[in-house]
Amino acid sequence: MLDYFAVSSSFVSSDAEMLYLWIRVIGFIGVLGASAYFLSIYTKKKRTRLSSIKEGEIVIADTCSLGNRQFLMVAQYGDEKHLLGVSSSSINHLAKLDNQSSLSNDLTNDIGKVTG
Repeated sequence: MLDYFAVSSSFVSSDAEMLYLWIRVIGFIGVLGASAYFLSIYTKKKRTRLSSIKEGEIVIADTCSLGNRQFLMVAQYGDEKHLLGVSSSSINHLAKLDNQSSLSNDLTNDIGKVTG
């Protein structure tokens, strides 16, 4: 009879340890999620500061990776924005970007031509 209570108490402590382990794992995942959230907010604030660019500075406003060390970049100088194609061996000027509304209209028209 004493062996039954000894085994029973070891299961209880094992269950408590397992519960404590799961609480720690879920807490760690929560800390990772919160830090990723705050890091994304920080990077968005950093991008919005681009509107207060000093005159005479060239700034990379946005970057999109295409893979294999190739990127699309938006370079901003004052109020002008230029789309650049960048690879490990070259930099190509692809287009001058005017404003966001005309760019989205052009993209919508181009997508309509391709799909239609």
